Amino acid sequence: MNSTLTIISFALVFTFDSQSMLVIWTLMIWTWVSTASLIAIIVWRFILKRKQEAEMERFRI
Repeated sequence: MNSTLTIISFALVFTFDSQSMLVIWTLMIWTWVSTASLIAIIVWRFILKRKQEAEMERFRI
């Protein structure tokens, strides 16, 4: 999906002027940033969950 978007964006970059290029690059960067932040949130929640489980184990002992 993401690679298809990139290919379409590059095709648009070569067919349109610099203003369109700026919009496309902004969209691409926004897509990458939102994907990265989503992954970061998932990882962060997983780490927090593991930390809570470890603390619960410590209290149980």
